Amino acid sequence: MNLKIVHFMVLLAVLLTGLCSLVYQTIWQRYLSFSVGSDASASVLILTTFLTALSVGYWSAGALSRRAKHKELLCYGWVEIIIGLWAMMFPLLFKLASSLLSFQLLPVFWMDLLITVLLIGPPAVLMGVTLPFLTQGLSQGFQSASLTHARIYAINTIGAFLGTLLAGFFLIEHLGLALSSYLLGALNVSVGVLVLIFSPQLSRHFRNSRETIENEVQTESTVGFNPQSAVDKRYVLLVAACSGFLLIALETYFIRLFSMVTEGSHLAYPTVVGAFIAAVGIGAYLAGKWLPSAARLFVVVPIVMLLAWIVIYYTLPEWPYTDMRLKQFVLTATDAPIYLFVARFVLFFVVIAIPVVTASMLLPWAFHFFKNTDTALGKTTGDLYAVATLATVVGGLVGGYWMFQYFNFEQIFLSFLCVLLLMVFAANQAIIKTRKQYIWVKSALPLLLVGVYLFPVKELEQRLALGFYFQSTEKQLTDLNSAAAAHEWLWQWFGHDQIIASDMQPEGRVDVFQSEQSGQRMIAINGRSNSDTAMSDLAGNGLLGLFPYLLTESPKKVLIVGLGTGVTAGILAHQELVEVVDVSEINAAVIKQFHWFDPFTYQGSQNPKINMIHSDVIKHLHQSEEVYDMIISIPSNFWVAGVENLLTPEFYQLIDNNLNSGGMFVQWVPEYRFSAQGLLMIAKTFSSSFSTSSLWQLTDNDLVFLYKKNGSVNADQSWLESRSGNQLFRATLREIGVYNVRKLLNSQLATHENLLQVSSNSETHSLDKPQLGQVALMALYKNDVNYNSSEIIKGMRAQKKASR
Repeated sequence: MNLKIVHFMVLLAVLLTGLCSLVYQTIWQRYLSFSVGSDASASVLILTTFLTALSVGYWSAGALSRRAKHKELLCYGWVEIIIGLWAMMFPLLFKLASSLLSFQLLPVFWMDLLITVLLIGPPAVLMGVTLPFLTQGLSQGFQSASLTHARIYAINTIGAFLGTLLAGFFLIEHLGLALSSYLLGALNVSVGVLVLIFSPQLSRHFRNSRETIENEVQTESTVGFNPQSAVDKRYVLLVAACSGFLLIALETYFIRLFSMVTEGSHLAYPTVVGAFIAAVGIGAYLAGKWLPSAARLFVVVPIVMLLAWIVIYYTLPEWPYTDMRLKQFVLTATDAPIYLFVARFVLFFVVIAIPVVTASMLLPWAFHFFKNTDTALGKTTGDLYAVATLATVVGGLVGGYWMFQYFNFEQIFLSFLCVLLLMVFAANQAIIKTRKQYIWVKSALPLLLVGVYLFPVKELEQRLALGFYFQSTEKQLTDLNSAAAAHEWLWQWFGHDQIIASDMQPEGRVDVFQSEQSGQRMIAINGRSNSDTAMSDLAGNGLLGLFPYLLTESPKKVLIVGLGTGVTAGILAHQELVEVVDVSEINAAVIKQFHWFDPFTYQGSQNPKINMIHSDVIKHLHQSEEVYDMIISIPSNFWVAGVENLLTPEFYQLIDNNLNSGGMFVQWVPEYRFSAQGLLMIAKTFSSSFSTSSLWQLTDNDLVFLYKKNGSVNADQSWLESRSGNQLFRATLREIGVYNVRKLLNSQLATHENLLQVSSNSETHSLDKPQLGQVALMALYKNDVNYNSSEIIKGMRAQKKASR
């Protein structure tokens, strides 16, 4: 076969394996979120494990480079085959590893770490092996190695970009986790086999065509730049480390910011990560094209990065308003939300392109400076990327997690600018001949940064506190032409005029609002109104506790999923028969703000019956031996990333395992801004997961699915009369505006058989094939208060009336 075709096929393999690797990463994150949790600490654990294993792979490949000489492509082919086989076995491996949770072999953290390392450690190490082997195997000689390395890095990164978009926008939703893993694993194995077939011919060609090192050293010296004597490698390494730290820290930062500016859906991750990876790929390609000017540009690039990020910093307060205007324009022009996703991606890419593209040039150039004739090219690659990846781990831990415990968005971004300034000085020191140049830059940039600190952005935190996540087509809002006016209108729309408390934690930001006139309070999580103390929400949240309390014979021990304002927990803890109320809340900031709602929760934050559990409820149920008489699930908006895990058959199995005989499970579902398709999907999933089920409407806005273990829910239980006549119970109902208990007991919409029948043609939402988040997001984009499940509910009422 023609050698050029063979070479093209190997580079195509590099592209496809890059694609596969990012699809795997997304799939593995989804799977692991159901065993170790989807909270911030679990996400950091997964990311840290993956990057650390990747670093081990880089270092290992570097150490093995000498032994693998002339067999690099053969090794690469076998590595890709093993990665592909691992991906194909991953669904089974996940089930086996998850079964370890029930044995309680180790403390919670160490158990999570063990499962994560067992599942993603081995393939991540193998992924790290590939780049050093490819760099050494495809380089025709010492001089051409830098260009070859940059090209491989660029092609693999573009493949990763395609994989991010493919996984986030198509594969998981349409094919599911398991089938996607099987298909991509099979593709990976096929690519590995093709490399094995073509590797002997390519290896033989490269071995015969490589120039002697002596000639190359002479050639290098004739062009006037010898990296071994012209650079200080300590500073080059510091620049590479700073670049790795900043890329992951800024990527994590913008995933959070993008989630707050938009709806916080699962699409924030592929949008931000895809844009970053695309820019990294372009940067790596340009690094190869501009290799002759690497020494000069290595000093200039960090300066460009710093200036570009400063400009972006001053645009941040406009982001919520800009996204709202973009949504208005796109959704008015078309009914297809895909155009909104594309527009957001393009706009975000344009914003971050210059600083991320330039940052991505630094690592290939660092390789160019580091390579030397005494060390195998694979070892140089492995060692350099191991250090850079470890810096990325630090960036993920510090910039992506730790800093969000103590600082707000503005402060964190300013700290990143300080790291950029350090990079500017390190880059200037790295190139020996430029150390005495750019003196004016050295003097001006610190002064510029001081100026940024003295004149920070205005109103960023206030504008992030409350976002335009469903008001974008309000007529009054569309007539406003400034961000300030739009945000002022938004506050008035919600009826609150002051923020009385704010807190930032790794799981997200929480703000407590208050109306000075009415005294009502509202909690907003990541810029989205979660719940308030107006009578409509007070009644809904109160009934979520009191209704199952009425129907459960022995409601002593209760678990509530999601705290919100704490009204449900406070009202239940106020009842005589309740002894313990455990509240599983994923966001520590929500727990910290609980006391602000004491006037509406019977001083709930001071009630000894209430026990706060800062944990993902999935992790809590996996690793706890507690069983409950009542479990009440009140998740956030279903389109928010991670929430859909709480409406899967896998989660419902955990519920059943942790429920006492005769115990009651309550699944809250909103009636507003939620489609018939979404309601029927939940009905199908719920009714097929439990042996008994029913659907009830507690208020105009609040629906609940009920499950009673080893029994059925009905209004004829022997204890109902005494329970409903209890003075404290009746007084609590009156305080939330409910006066007719009999009407409440007649609010059933559908029995188990009705639910099975009405949802028979619907799809089941599951961990393997998650669809509910996308369905809920599409309902939100309809931006129509009448776009809801009312017709389905009317049909259920009619059927109930006809059956009497």
